[in-house]
Amino acid sequence: MLAEYIVNRLSIDIDYIFYVPGKNIYPLLSAIDNSNIQGIKCATELGAGFMAEGYSKVANKYGVALAIAGPGFCNMFGSIVNSYYDNSKVLYLLGSHDSSSSGRNSFQDNSIYKLSNHLISANISSYSCLINTSDYFNHLENAFFYLNNVSLPVVVNIPIDVQKYKSDNSTILPKIINRNYLNKEGVKRVREILLTHDILFVTGSRAFEAKQEIARFCKSYHVPVASSLCSKGIISEFEDFYLGVFGFAMSEKTYNYLIEFKPKYVITIGLDFNERNSIKWVNLNSKIIHLDSVLIENSRGYCGIEECYLTDLKQFFETLLLDIELIKYLNQTIYKRILLLNKIKVSRKIRVNEIDNILYADQVIETLNLILANESPINFVIDSGLHRIYCANLLKLTENSSYYSSINNAHMGWAIAASIGIRLGSPKECICITGDGCMLMNGTEIQTAAKYKVKVLFIVINDAAYGAISGAEINSRHYSLPNHNLQQFAESLGMLAITVDSKELLISSIQRYRLCNEPMLLDIKCQYNEHVNYNQYYEQILAS
Repeated sequence: MLAEYIVNRLSIDIDYIFYVPGKNIYPLLSAIDNSNIQGIKCATELGAGFMAEGYSKVANKYGVALAIAGPGFCNMFGSIVNSYYDNSKVLYLLGSHDSSSSGRNSFQDNSIYKLSNHLISANISSYSCLINTSDYFNHLENAFFYLNNVSLPVVVNIPIDVQKYKSDNSTILPKIINRNYLNKEGVKRVREILLTHDILFVTGSRAFEAKQEIARFCKSYHVPVASSLCSKGIISEFEDFYLGVFGFAMSEKTYNYLIEFKPKYVITIGLDFNERNSIKWVNLNSKIIHLDSVLIENSRGYCGIEECYLTDLKQFFETLLLDIELIKYLNQTIYKRILLLNKIKVSRKIRVNEIDNILYADQVIETLNLILANESPINFVIDSGLHRIYCANLLKLTENSSYYSSINNAHMGWAIAASIGIRLGSPKECICITGDGCMLMNGTEIQTAAKYKVKVLFIVINDAAYGAISGAEINSRHYSLPNHNLQQFAESLGMLAITVDSKELLISSIQRYRLCNEPMLLDIKCQYNEHVNYNQYYEQILAS
């Protein structure tokens, strides 16, 4: 059957398929049963898509989410959008009704005459198609080509009768695009700038391709570097030449460096130029030199840069590290940069109207730093909301840990499901930091972690508020939430859970988690404080 052919081809590349069952994907489910791929049955189609995206990010492969067309597609649609905005490789496999009923206004009709799933997805994917028996090989060949070479989702809709079609023995071979090239003009230009001006490096998500080389270059010569939120963790955050986050959730140290020292050049590396990452470049006096391996279609604002050099980023920094004259100059001037960085003032943030014996979100993050500072590598998966701004500013990652979040779409509850895919795709410990608002949206996916015993620590900042939208502009009734008992919620879904209301209990709960072999949820009761604004530096630059 064609379903078996597809699953066998997928098994070459991936280990898991995340799905919600339905009659129109029975042949594909049976094929999974007879393959070496493990099917992960999820609570919702949206969660399946988020898990597939998380898996793709950490495993450096594409992820696969499977559901029925029509209602399953509608539930899954938000994850397709998220994959598109965050440039994630995810194959969304849809099974639809028998092709002979197309256009007859039949039950769950998703043909081109009604809810055409593949046409709806066309603008937010690299490839989207409806397969029939005559063109199945061409469509599948195209789908795998885009999955292997373009960082965007692919949507494939297969009617159930086509899934049962007898396929031939043709083999879909990977087509390789060689992007391994060095831009010598770019090296010459950046070398010239480094020899004559103070600069700031800013890393983006594609800088991970050259993580070790960038870190070694900056560490060896004390070159100041900041990271966009999606590349947090490329540089160890315990290094004094690392300034913190640039753009949304900007650190005070990055802000003060830009304002006080006004570097003539900001050199961006693999950065997506959207407003949150770029803080609206018009407000900076620096010239922007951009280095990248590709230009991404949905990254708006390349017009804000002075020059752009496409190159293999790993080779680029390896070449700089071997430049004898440049190294000699950087060694001679290293103390100048050390003194400059030591001059950057950073104030100690103090909570306003602090209440004794009550936890605050920043205390939770700082306690995590204290406990986990010397731990083995950890994948941190951070949800959207006020807690993300706290994590951006306060959570300290070593060079062996990683940070994942829904950056450009900011889908609340993404991290809950994505952390399961990330844990399945990586042997590293996985900690999901989310909020009570996110739990209300996609919290049921913790049942998937409980069912398959996927060891993730879910830390819920439960402050009874949609904290990211609060403030003086709207009445508190618009952002306040009931103080739900999320321990009971988690336990009802089969997960070990603890309610935490003190720093001491937080420490002991994490120690308990280390000793068990299953996931756990910590319902951390926090006091919400609307007077503390960890996003003030980003807002100040926007207002300037």
